[in-house]
Amino acid sequence: MNTFWYISKILIPLSGIWFWIALLLLIALLTKNPKRKRKILISTLVFFMFLLNSGIIASFIRVWEVKPTPIQSINKPYKYGIVLGGFAAYDTEYKGIEFNNSSDRLFTAIMLYKQGTIKKIGISGGEGTLVKTGKSEADVSADYL
Repeated sequence: MNTFWYISKILIPLSGIWFWIALLLLIALLTKNPKRKRKILISTLVFFMFLLNSGIIASFIRVWEVKPTPIQSINKPYKYGIVLGGFAAYDTEYKGIEFNNSSDRLFTAIMLYKQGTIKKIGISGGEGTLVKTGKSEADVSADYL
């Protein structure tokens, strides 16, 4: 693993909403000026209400999403279907795969395979944690298949 990978795993929490809300609240707590403190607290509340509203966030994200190709419009067979990672992890307690809300990637590939639209399924996905469990997402997914 390179240094950037480790740094990214450490810095990701600093880019999260809760970090910035906590930072704004800390600044408000340490501010002596009552008017400035009030403005910071109101800004934090607005920031909190806006960024934690999943409907608002989903609307912003949809602007950049590429529209999926309808399965019915795929009219020729392909040699490979590539499933990008980020849809599952290894559950150390139950010693098996644990799917998340992006698992439709894998299930759509399985459906296309069963229909004969793709001949083979290629799976990408590593182990994106600092503490290794011993199984990558691709390995766990291959075991599942």
